Amino acid sequence: MKKGTIWQILGITETKNHDLIKEAYRKQLVLTNPEDDAQGFINLRNAYEEAMRLSTDPESDEEKRKDKNDIDLWIDNVDDIYQNINKRLSIRFWKELLEADVCKGLDTWLEAREKFLAYLMNHYYLPPDAWILFDREFDIVKDKENLLQSFPEDFIEYAIRQIQNYSLMDLNLLSVSENDDVDDYIRTYYSIKRMMDENNTENLHDELNKIDMQHIYHPYVDVEKLRYFVSINNEEKIKNLIHKLSSYLEDDYIAFYVSKAHWAVNNHDEAAAIWEELCGKFPTHYGALLGLIEYCIYKGQYKEANERAVNLSRIYSRDEEVHNLLVKANEHLIKEYEEECKTEPGNLKVMEELAWCYYQNSYPDKCLQLLDGFPQEAKQELWYFKLYGYVHFRKGEFKKALECFYKWLELLNNSPEAEEHRRNLCICNHMIGLCCINEEDYESAIPYLNEAVSIEENPAEKLHIMERLSFAYLKSERNEDCIDVCDEIIKQSKDYYPSYINRQEAYFNMQNGQGVIDDYHSAVEIYAGYIKPYLLAVKVYYFYGQHDDSIGVITKAKEANLNSNELELFLGKNLRILAQTKEESEAALKVLKDLHENVYNGIKSLDDNDNNEDEYNDLGEILYEIARTYADIGQFEEGLEAIKEAIEVNPRDNYYTTKAYLYMDLELWVHATEILEKQVDKFPDFEYIHVCLARCYEKKDREQDALRLYKKVLDINPENIEALEKIGDIYLNLYKREENTNHYKTAISYGERLLELKKDSCYYYIHIGIMYERGYEFEKALQCCQKASECDPEDIWPHNNAGYVYKIMKRYDDAIREYQKAIELMKPGQAIQPHSNLATCYEILGRYDEALDCCHEILKHWPDRQSIHEDVASLLTKMRKYKEAADVYLDMIKKYNYPREEAYYSIMEIYAEAGDFGNASKYAGKAVKSNNTEVVLRRVGRYYFSIGKYLKAENFLMAALKKIKS
Repeated sequence: MKKGTIWQILGITETKNHDLIKEAYRKQLVLTNPEDDAQGFINLRNAYEEAMRLSTDPESDEEKRKDKNDIDLWIDNVDDIYQNINKRLSIRFWKELLEADVCKGLDTWLEAREKFLAYLMNHYYLPPDAWILFDREFDIVKDKENLLQSFPEDFIEYAIRQIQNYSLMDLNLLSVSENDDVDDYIRTYYSIKRMMDENNTENLHDELNKIDMQHIYHPYVDVEKLRYFVSINNEEKIKNLIHKLSSYLEDDYIAFYVSKAHWAVNNHDEAAAIWEELCGKFPTHYGALLGLIEYCIYKGQYKEANERAVNLSRIYSRDEEVHNLLVKANEHLIKEYEEECKTEPGNLKVMEELAWCYYQNSYPDKCLQLLDGFPQEAKQELWYFKLYGYVHFRKGEFKKALECFYKWLELLNNSPEAEEHRRNLCICNHMIGLCCINEEDYESAIPYLNEAVSIEENPAEKLHIMERLSFAYLKSERNEDCIDVCDEIIKQSKDYYPSYINRQEAYFNMQNGQGVIDDYHSAVEIYAGYIKPYLLAVKVYYFYGQHDDSIGVITKAKEANLNSNELELFLGKNLRILAQTKEESEAALKVLKDLHENVYNGIKSLDDNDNNEDEYNDLGEILYEIARTYADIGQFEEGLEAIKEAIEVNPRDNYYTTKAYLYMDLELWVHATEILEKQVDKFPDFEYIHVCLARCYEKKDREQDALRLYKKVLDINPENIEALEKIGDIYLNLYKREENTNHYKTAISYGERLLELKKDSCYYYIHIGIMYERGYEFEKALQCCQKASECDPEDIWPHNNAGYVYKIMKRYDDAIREYQKAIELMKPGQAIQPHSNLATCYEILGRYDEALDCCHEILKHWPDRQSIHEDVASLLTKMRKYKEAADVYLDMIKKYNYPREEAYYSIMEIYAEAGDFGNASKYAGKAVKSNNTEVVLRRVGRYYFSIGKYLKAENFLMAALKKIKS
């Protein structure tokens, strides 16, 4: 921002007084509403900050210059030229500037270029001649790829467009004084132009008022005003501006919009004269050519209008405005030709012209009826097969169209080359390719489209044919060829949207995730309103486990008002996987259930003719995900119902497998086994199914079948950890039952294979340590505990298990040390075993008080653990605290619903141990009254027998015997 502009915006003269600057800023701030004038608000803030900076800068200009090198000083000269508009527009000053030593020296040229381009990034309103000069000196176009490493792509592309003479605004038309802020004026102009281009005139008057207040003039501003007044049909303003701009008609941009203004106020001949002049300069000027078609229609020159429209459509083949004008001219021609056909029924030339008009105006049936009436010799001509093929193509009759186009191509190949020969060859090959694509014969389409590409000279049309070629490659599963063609399209036109869509799908097919994501970003930057690039990106992120990113893309799609059943499915899948709580799983379940309802209702309500093949409606897959989500939150029965429904919709193998898993969750092992046995036969190399079936066999005590399956798993994958562990466990169980040491050795061999694969696993060292302990190899068991502790020094179980081994070895002090170490590492309430095992050691050693302390520590965290209360009672009994021991059981009756007969029987035993047979007998009676089952009667009978009361003993035992007999 220029110094003069800073103080002008603040409304004060230049000063270093901070208070004056702040006061001026506050006054202007009251007058500037950011909602009404956002740019004015930004300018005011920038002016304030720059004024404060200038007022606190202690260095003089001379001091600043001392700190700069030659290139910095040269950039100061660049700025001097740029800030003076007259110098900026004079090529002489730029030439002199580029003759400086820093631009010629081998050691300074590169740095000079870097700093020069960095300056131009914020100072880019320059005449085309200057840009061309910069390119000659600094190789901007030639060295584009290297420059893109240091500068934004948008800036480099802008610079190249200017170098290639794409400057929209002719800066030489500016009327300006030296101190005016030209760049701000130009920015405001482009803001106005953008509003007109986008038909967004809400803030147009504010911008026009702002630009009119500046003491600068460029006729392009009046052009935008003219465009606006034409849009609202203000005839008076239009005529005034036509007159004002009449002296600038040498400028093509001004001339074109003046011509449109003439047309708007019915100065048709004046408009046409300008269009003719523009076409003389630029033979392919779209707007002028379009205007002349409309002028011919206005003048009643319908045949000329038709010819002009047809010629223009060859340049802009898919332009709606050209087509509309062609149809408009043809409506008049059709009436003329139909009349001529009535008066001259044999005039084949008129019939041919009428047939073309029928086709161009979308009357295919009339066209076919007319063509069928031609004599046989006419039906063998090139134009006839061309037009007949076109009509069938438009009617969607692609096989009939192909017959015509093949015949047309044959005639073209056997006819001499005329003016239109190459163009017709291109069109014919293109149309054959399109017919093959519509018939889904993609391989056949490829050679014809390749031929069309090699012939086509119109760049825009060539890109379209290349896009169809890439699509044919894609559908033929020739993904690399598809990518190569798309790369070439993007090289020629980086914003050609369909090429990103085709290439992204090819990358997806090749499992090139990065390519899919890159093309997703490129595609949505060009056009955000098509769902396919989002969906492929969502799938890639999902398959790569980047679920947050997958959801992020879904969110972006919804922000673009794009909705899809498949997107919702992947939202539910992602939410299910990310869920850490029941509430989050339920949120995923809601998404999936809502989707199921929508899809179900949609399928139910659609007629066959309304079915949208592109919309995702796989109810089975949705139900499958619902079943898995139910399983995640432990609602296995609901999950089972969902997967059964999924199988009814579509009996896929993975649905049956999931059904088996749900049966396993419900412990319905027989049902799970029935399914998994079939799945194992279908998928003999699917190791997880074998593992699950082996688990089912274990649960049903089919140990040998489980062993066989786990060994089969190892045949598929010798490093399957679960199979190795389970086989070891089975052999260890066989050893315990049969006392066959060979089984023990086999179990250990599998354990050692486990450790080879899991050398750093604390868990598996503990597991193998337990195996050694069961085989009485205590030293090896202790070594495993030591290794486990080294793997994870914070884990409590190596110490707990080492303590257990020491206890078996009767090395109680060592056992106590290990248990205490486990307790030190343990978080409060983490586990019962260390305290319980330590209590056992203390009890063995007769250290009952310490054993009691251990039990009480457990009860702090598990107060309803009845077995620990029983241990407390047992310890109190050994300590001869019989009343306290009895009270433990009475307390359990009150607090923990402990069975009365069991409590009374235990109290009876406590008092019997104490020799207090009165209380013992009392509680024996209470036990019988509480529940006189055979077990209670038998126990009480044995008690009386033990104290020598045989008659009573006989009575209770006989009563127990009667219970058994009954």
